[in-house]
Amino acid sequence: MPLAVHFVADGFEGLNLTPAGDCAVCRYVTELSGGPEACARARGEAARTALRQQRTAPFVCHMGFGCVSTPALPTGDIGFVLTLGPYCPAEAPHALEADVRAGFEKLLGYAPESLPTSLDDVRLAPAR
Repeated sequence: MPLAVHFVADGFEGLNLTPAGDCAVCRYVTELSGGPEACARARGEAARTALRQQRTAPFVCHMGFGCVSTPALPTGDIGFVLTLGPYCPAEAPHALEADVRAGFEKLLGYAPESLPTSLDDVRLAPAR
């Protein structure tokens, strides 16, 4: 499972301290204008919720992927947050391409006719 670790304080997140296992479509999106900011916005609310509630907060990112954020240590509103994902529910892999096209449309203003990268390395996980 892809993993990112960010330090979050006062609603702002720092750099990704340990990027690991990212997928091709996420690498592609981070190279697009506005891509990293869209990713940060998607993680932001979940990270703040995870810290405030001191428990895992699932979320759907701007590309339609399932992800989760969880506090690394019980610290309150400031601390390290682990973000796991993206993943796709194993019960609905057919929806992945449509979700990604919709994500590109929101990010770019149009949906590409063909996807610019493979989705083969997006992890499938059981919904339950």
